[in-house]
Amino acid sequence: MQTEPTSSVQMAAPGRIIYLDNLRVFAMLFGILVHTSTIDDYAFSRGIQEVSDNFRMGTFYAVSGLLSGIVLTKIGYNEFVRRRAKSLLIPFFSALVLLNSLSVWLVFKVHNPNLEGYDYWDVIAASTTKENGFNGPVIWSQHLWFLTALFAHACFSGPLIWIFSAIQRLRLSKLFGLLPGRLVLSCLAVTVAVLVVAGRAFFLATFGRVGLSSWIIQSVFAYAPFYALGLYMHLEPSVRNKAESFDTFSFIVLIVGIAIRFLIPDGGIGWQIVDIVTQNIIVSCSCFLLFHVFATWMAKQNSIMRKLSRAIYSMYLLHYVVIYIIAFICMNTMGIRGVGVYIVVAVVTPVTTFLIHEKVIAKSKALSFMLNGRRV
Repeated sequence: MQTEPTSSVQMAAPGRIIYLDNLRVFAMLFGILVHTSTIDDYAFSRGIQEVSDNFRMGTFYAVSGLLSGIVLTKIGYNEFVRRRAKSLLIPFFSALVLLNSLSVWLVFKVHNPNLEGYDYWDVIAASTTKENGFNGPVIWSQHLWFLTALFAHACFSGPLIWIFSAIQRLRLSKLFGLLPGRLVLSCLAVTVAVLVVAGRAFFLATFGRVGLSSWIIQSVFAYAPFYALGLYMHLEPSVRNKAESFDTFSFIVLIVGIAIRFLIPDGGIGWQIVDIVTQNIIVSCSCFLLFHVFATWMAKQNSIMRKLSRAIYSMYLLHYVVIYIIAFICMNTMGIRGVGVYIVVAVVTPVTTFLIHEKVIAKSKALSFMLNGRRV
């Protein structure tokens, strides 16, 4: 690890940073592994979920914010929002209609095999209620919420850039420059964590108070600070360079944060706030560490990563239904049970979704438009 920032990242095209594409692919592939663990409750599947909670979505939204900043600067706010509406909302509604009803039904069948008296439409209707009494993630939106959060963040991008630009004009951002170099990333991590708590408090005081407690809405506030962090790293390249080089002090903060989380007792609101702040400091420091790792060792893109980068959104939209089709076949046709189901699903799902993209979606203008909002 280096203390002084250096940047020697490779560009795929002007303004395109290859290691960010690779990092986004990694985060989304890890998400497929996380959702595979919803098949059953094993100790290792809980471990996968815990690891994910401490890096994955925060990193994904930070990368999205940085990449969005690059595109927005190039094409302007109005055109950026128009393109994001096309590339996010069209896949959201297409997947909701074509994929999610089937995956909800399969989730119900896998997790509630002995529950009688519910037909297909009963289950779909019940999936729209918060407490439906079913085992498993029988939820209408399932993994698609990330698309609506990304679109909301895209709409906020213009105002956020205006705020950051005002901060730059007032030289307030220079305050970070007054800090010793090794403290910059840690202070940013604390800032992000505090903003996450503030966002949660705002959500509970507004939407939560009137009964709008859906994760679709809550996720917008939960990950907005990480998206804003990505935008800030675009506008302040020196901060991105620090993340790419990382530093020993930030690594120590990361390890101490992990240790503190093990020591935090279950208790009142005060300890819950401490836990949320600590976890999001961990997520931010993990994000910076991954920037360093990928900028150092994944700065180039081979043919496999290039294909995965093009296919990853199709794969992510498809993976939930594919996971439960394979699990259903394993349990009800092949007689596979227990950990064996998890292993089969974890191996077969990424391969299957990739091949569906390559052999079907990428060759169809209609499917490409419906699941990616553009030709891939």
